[in-house]
Amino acid sequence: MKKILWISTCCVHDLASESMLQVRNMIASLVDRSASLVCLSSTIRSNNDPNSLHPAARELITHSANKFQFADDRVQYIYTITGQHPLASMTTLEQSQFYNEMTPIICGFKPDVVITSSSDIVSMACLNLAKHLDIPTVFVLLEPPAREFNFADVDLIVSSSESLTNDYVIAHGKKALQVGPFVCPNGPIMGAYLQAKHQHMQALRQMQEQKHEQEQKQGLEQEQKQEQLSHLQSKASIDWGSLPFPNVAQRSLVLMVSPNVEHGLGIFLSMVQTCSQDPLFQNYEFAVLETEENQFLLNINSYTNKQQELNVFTQETISKVKVFGMGHDINDLLAKSRVLIMPTLSLVSNSSLGLQSLSHGVPIITTSQNILKEQLKDAATYVDVDQELIDNLYLAPEHKQVSPWVEALKNELLNDFDPNRIWLALEHSDFIGSCRRLALGLKPLLAKRAGDNPQLLRLGTFSLRAIIQSEIEAQKREAQRVANLATESQTLDEDNKELSKAMDTSSYNSLTNKRKQAYSTQAPNSLSAL
Repeated sequence: MKKILWISTCCVHDLASESMLQVRNMIASLVDRSASLVCLSSTIRSNNDPNSLHPAARELITHSANKFQFADDRVQYIYTITGQHPLASMTTLEQSQFYNEMTPIICGFKPDVVITSSSDIVSMACLNLAKHLDIPTVFVLLEPPAREFNFADVDLIVSSSESLTNDYVIAHGKKALQVGPFVCPNGPIMGAYLQAKHQHMQALRQMQEQKHEQEQKQGLEQEQKQEQLSHLQSKASIDWGSLPFPNVAQRSLVLMVSPNVEHGLGIFLSMVQTCSQDPLFQNYEFAVLETEENQFLLNINSYTNKQQELNVFTQETISKVKVFGMGHDINDLLAKSRVLIMPTLSLVSNSSLGLQSLSHGVPIITTSQNILKEQLKDAATYVDVDQELIDNLYLAPEHKQVSPWVEALKNELLNDFDPNRIWLALEHSDFIGSCRRLALGLKPLLAKRAGDNPQLLRLGTFSLRAIIQSEIEAQKREAQRVANLATESQTLDEDNKELSKAMDTSSYNSLTNKRKQAYSTQAPNSLSAL
């Protein structure tokens, strides 16, 4: 069985991280394709709330004080309690310690491929070590990498976004395997979508077989070939209009998830303030779903106006927002939502929330970011954000900054809803297609079977033996140092006693001569000799 070693310096079971969600889905897809996978991870995560950890690892990560390992869904996870180390901020000696720790792990496991999904010093050390051992290396680009990170030791770059590829890979003169977002929406319309997609693939295979048969027939004109091929292609296309779709027009909820400052809560509240005066919105209810305890009220109190005055949003406006706490299921709320508002003011690398919303048939109004446009396509309406809002997150937006959001919401509610917007966006962000592309990209690297190299075990054993010997020598040096200090302390105590006695008998000169004579015949101190 082919072996894969996945190294992540961020907690893979962090539910609050979009990147770690994709990592877990990638790992699961590779295990499903008969690969043996070990994941080395740390406990560093984006949120200290224990509820933000996956239940499979919550207890171990929360209560363990040292390294631990456990198996989850045929994957062996090895966690280590560590701290975050900024890239290139460590000394050469500190960096060498990573080699000493990672060499026996990599050589002992003997992987066919080493994959990293982080861009810190540990990941770079592992990539460099694997490269020197002739093990193929893969870097998964899920978010903007550290500025000092380079791709010199990477054989294959896997990117979840074309925007990330353009900004961080092509600029280095490299190429990347485009796999798309590794997010698997599970809303109610996904069943119909997957069934239609399966039928579409079957139709394509039949089309290819018929084409091959026709080409083997002699005497068939080129125009006839093209006509028959066009006919087969039209039959193979998916008829989205025939698929069942929920009646979105009957829904009345305008929803925002995770209401905090960076996600644009100020824009959402200003929309509520403006829309409450318009009769068009009287049949709609504005609501937020919290992802942290008391998230809504705590973030409201953070806003000020240009005069630095607090309590910008009145109690009347706040009372018009229905707040759903952490215990509510997001899928239940999306099933009742007409529109999802995502006025995020921070850079995003993926939108699992947006794709999950599409799987419920809910269109989106969000900020004009390239990655969001790439993933959500025409299923979302995009609004350009004033740079002043981005630079001053705690400043409540003005009317001119909010009016484009209100107009976008009006257009979404007044215009007839086109389900094709949702279907085409889901087709572009197809999770099954992402899994297939990742497996095909790794196939030639795994085919090299670099883990079969007998030199790996020898190198690993040698490195492990060197580490053990180094620790033994360090213990010996420490013991010798402690012994020398004890000897010096004992000698000093004896001298002090003799000096005190001599002073009492007023024979200081005779004592001094006695000590000089003793030291002249004493062997030199070992520390002094060094």
